Amino acid sequence: DLVIDLQYLRNDAQSDTTFPALGNRPAPIPHHRSFQEANDPRDWTGNFNLGYDLTHRFNQNWSITSRFLFSKGSLKKLNVFATALDDATGVLDRTTQFQKLMSTTYATNLDLKGKFEALGLKHRVLVGLDYLHDTTDYNYAEGSTNFPINIFNPVYGSIPDSAYDEGSNGTGFRFFSSGLVRQTGLYVQDQVTLFDKLHLLLGGRYDYAEFGLGTSALSREEAITDRHGRSVRKDSQFSPRAGILYEWTPRLSTYASYSKSFGANNGRSVTGETHPPERGEQFEVGTKAELSQGLSATVALFHLTKKNILTPDLTTPDPTDTRAVGEARSQGVEVDLLGTVTTQLNLIVTYAYLDTKVTRDNSSLQGNRLDNVPLHSGRVFLVYHFGGEDGLGWRVGGGVSAASAVSGDRENTFNLPAYYRLDAMTSYTAMVAGRRLNSTCAI
Repeated sequence: DLVIDLQYLRNDAQSDTTFPALGNRPAPIPHHRSFQEANDPRDWTGNFNLGYDLTHRFNQNWSITSRFLFSKGSLKKLNVFATALDDATGVLDRTTQFQKLMSTTYATNLDLKGKFEALGLKHRVLVGLDYLHDTTDYNYAEGSTNFPINIFNPVYGSIPDSAYDEGSNGTGFRFFSSGLVRQTGLYVQDQVTLFDKLHLLLGGRYDYAEFGLGTSALSREEAITDRHGRSVRKDSQFSPRAGILYEWTPRLSTYASYSKSFGANNGRSVTGETHPPERGEQFEVGTKAELSQGLSATVALFHLTKKNILTPDLTTPDPTDTRAVGEARSQGVEVDLLGTVTTQLNLIVTYAYLDTKVTRDNSSLQGNRLDNVPLHSGRVFLVYHFGGEDGLGWRVGGGVSAASAVSGDRENTFNLPAYYRLDAMTSYTAMVAGRRLNSTCAI
């Protein structure tokens, strides 16, 4: 089996605006208010992807799969950037900002899959190798002129076209970086079934990663030269993975799992050095029950810790500086109810309780909640199908999603309030020239 995928994606759009915080909450202004300008140049993003997925089947039990992806991406963004807000007057300082990013990625993997029986046990094995090579060049710049605007009574048109030239030229600040990531992974996994009720999963992955970073205030070429002149950071880790599932009845099962994770970080510290890799560890237990034909419920409890999560370094004036949080924890409960209530009515109900915080850090972040993560969140959504069992015809659906208040930043200086959102959709499926055609509209 051979699948070749070729994609080119392009997007042109004007920049969004950052909604300012006043005190410890979002400013009390209309949600549609923008602090961009009518002459803000359009942003541009483009991606070119070329890949293949090739599988050779030796027989019904064994196969080998080779995948490859070449991806080239670029981004150009020139817009108005908020730098500071005077809480007393409501005056927002603004300047022009420019960002340009170019990335080239090669990724490939080779998987050997098989299934066999030995000593009365059923085995499903996976052995594989993957490789990633990624280069990213980034340019960040700011203009030197301030263009204040009152968030309560904005008057637009104060930014001339020449100010955008200041932003792209970096008259106030400019920064170039060039990063290289090379990562190789070896992995093996065996899923064992005993008595058709007990399923065991044992596996592991070894990662070796190299990360190089160069910076410059002059040019992209200087940043590349700086990268070549610096030592490459080298990290490795073995990440085990284990799981167990027991089927009490055909409709009721319980599972538990444990895993570790590893990923190279691509930021830089205030001294220009690279950061250690992000490492994670997760425990999870849960139960899944089939309440009726086609309707199932799942309850899961989990505990996840991650080390070296990057966050902006607000102790320096350089907006490109980052620092690695010592350790962050996420634990909680997830409940899902999914499936078919009747032959024509589908139901989705989800709820999550997420207790997150920075558990270890050498700065003031320790004990803070993670940003943009609600303590409570959930969704209820219903879809009704007017057609027959062939799946053709009209569908309509609607529901509500809701979340409790979240911290707006990792420093916990302001909060974003709780919200709910109403969702609706309609779709129509028909057979056209022997093929199934679906049209969907969602709001």
